[in-house]
Amino acid sequence: MRSLQKLICFILVLIAPTSAALENKQVINIIESDTPPVGVVFEVMEWEDGNFEEVLKTIERYSEELKYRHPNIDFAVVSHGAEQFSLLKENEQSKGNIHLLTQSLVDDGISVEVCATHASWRGNEKDDFAEHIKVVDRAPVMIREYQSRGYILIRL
Repeated sequence: MRSLQKLICFILVLIAPTSAALENKQVINIIESDTPPVGVVFEVMEWEDGNFEEVLKTIERYSEELKYRHPNIDFAVVSHGAEQFSLLKENEQSKGNIHLLTQSLVDDGISVEVCATHASWRGNEKDDFAEHIKVVDRAPVMIREYQSRGYILIRL
């Protein structure tokens, strides 16, 4: 049994950094590029509650690093998983840090968008979201539109 636990821990150590390394590699590639993309669209789609706040902090850090190297780069955040419901007006108190982080991103010129289609599945409408949040009809279509404009997609 102890060997099995060690094996599982070893596998988790190998797998866990993969996604973060990919994200960092994408950011590093853009930073090192002499010709940056028009922008970066960060796709967020979580189906469990929990680390949306950390994802937003990562987006904030990545956008600062990229903006330092390429001042004219644009950014957008498109959320279309369960995390988007943290951005409902009714959650401004219970999810206050998330609202502050997204407001800070918007204040920095980063569009924060959620999916109206997914919202409708839970009976929510555009007006149910915080004022600083842009509600788009279909998030996957919006992401493709950003990509067609020259934005690089980074999935978080």
